[in-house]
Amino acid sequence: MPRTPDPKLQARILEAARKLFAQGGEHKLSMRALARQAGTNTPAVYRRFRDRAAILDALVQQFRQNAFAVLQPCRSPEEMAHAMLGLALSSLARSTEQVLPMLVVAIMVSMVLAGGLIPVTGRLLLDQTSWLVPARWGFSAAASTVDLNNVEAGLPADRLWRHVRGSWLFDMGMLVVLAVVFTGIVRFRLRLRARS
Repeated sequence: MPRTPDPKLQARILEAARKLFAQGGEHKLSMRALARQAGTNTPAVYRRFRDRAAILDALVQQFRQNAFAVLQPCRSPEEMAHAMLGLALSSLARSTEQVLPMLVVAIMVSMVLAGGLIPVTGRLLLDQTSWLVPARWGFSAAASTVDLNNVEAGLPADRLWRHVRGSWLFDMGMLVVLAVVFTGIVRFRLRLRARS
């Protein structure tokens, strides 16, 4: 009776390649080690991928699809910047157990430095640090849209909440800048792992 090909083998090979790549970069990724990690033999790996470059191309394609899946539901530049911040933090972590605490701290810092709960304008260090948080710019853009400086009399006036086109465009521009910076951090960190 002829053997039937394993339909999940290619996914197992790619998962094994991702793990090996995360452990030691491109140098750790050999066809023999990959076959051992995937629980198959080397010829089976070669039948699906002609060489190591083809596996790396498939990993890059998989990463692009995963990144697109993360960014596709984003409905605003703020969500996109936050998604890239999450990816940047996860690229800084050494294990999956470190990611969640980092994200919890990032969420708490975002809530404090957004400017809605605690006024940050004119407060030394809070004002300057808030510029690094996407929530500050997203909240400022929304506050500028609804003219929060004039709508809510109890809040201290914030220069980023002015109801003028320039303030709103500056807020949105800073969200784009932060998203690009966080994307650069992710790219840099992934290149460092590949070289080590």
